[in-house]
Parts: sequence; C-alpha cells; structure tokens
Amino acid sequence: MARLSNMGWRELINVYPRFKEYLTRFSYGYDDVHKKFLLSLIRSVPFFSHRSIKTQYLHELVFLLRPSTLDHGTTILKPEDEINSIIFVTSGCIEVITWFEGYEFILERLYSGSVVNFRNFFMGDHSYVGLRSGHGGCKILELTLQTFDDFCSEHAAFDKAMMIFSDRLLREENKFPLDYISVTPKERKPNTISTQ
Repeated sequence: MARLSNMGWRELINVYPRFKEYLTRFSYGYDDVHKKFLLSLIRSVPFFSHRSIKTQYLHELVFLLRPSTLDHGTTILKPEDEINSIIFVTSGCIEVITWFEGYEFILERLYSGSVVNFRNFFMGDHSYVGLRSGHGGCKILELTLQTFDDFCSEHAAFDKAMMIFSDRLLREENKFPLDYISVTPKERKPNTISTQ
C-alpha cells in the first residue's frame, strides 16, 4: 500500500488537473458503511440538510473532516472558549459538563452519531459548557472554521447559502447554551417503560 502526502497530492493535481476531477467523481459514487455514516452525521446539521446544499458539497466536506482520538478525561472545550469547530462523535462518549458552587455536574453523555456546536459555530459564539472525552476515550471528527472558510471561498453558491443561514440565526438572537444533537445508542435505551 502506498501513501500520498498532502504535498505530493498537490503536485499531482497541478500536473494532472483532470486526475482530481476523476478521483472526485469516483469518490462520490463509492459508498461504504463508514462513508454513509459520515454523510448522515453531516446531514444531521440543519444547514447541511437544507435543500439548497448540493450533495456534491457534502461529499467534499466528508473528506475535509479532521479526525482525533482522545483519551479518557481529555478536555475538548472549556466554558467561554470560542467555538471554532463542529464536533462529530464517531465512537466512544463525550461528557457535557458544567460547574456550580464548586461542584462539577455531568449534564449529558453524547455517544456515536452526536454532533456538538452545530448552531454556535455559524453564529461565532462561545461555549457555555465544558466538553471532555468520557470513559474509555472517544474518536471525533472536526470541521474547523479555517477549513470551512477555505471551502466557502472555493464554492460561491455554498458560501451564499451559508451567509443566508448565518444571517437568519443571528436575527433570531437566541443563545444556545446546550448546542448539540444527542444520539442514544440502542443498548442504552430502556426496553420497556414502567408506570410504577
């Protein structure tokens, strides 16, 4: 198996620009379980599921997500940190935490398929809660603000749709202290509901 470095990739597409086109078209047509999962994660963000966003853009975004593996207890975000990425949980657990009168409280545990900062990212807001990797660590994917800005500058139609969406969010002037989509795994859902 051969590896192609980022620099090598850039040189290759500069010399053979059609190669990028061909490879891109191939990657859109290729679907496996992991890619379908990643597309479903991206589509769970309201902006990316809007009808004006072409599927082509979502496929490109999948390949721009930055992976990270975090050990148990690793701090991901602290209160008052500036939001500079959307976080997608791919495995493990992230704990949403807050502090009150010197005590720490776990507000929620976010499992695989959950998304964090999906609104505040577009509003340029800061975090109101803390995030850390839960028991056993976790794997996440991040769409960073820098990557997103670069993507928008390359795709004018996408940038226009994003500006309209951000403007609408800012006009609503809602603050989102708990800014996440939580997915509960099947094994954690109760089998029956008791009235006793």
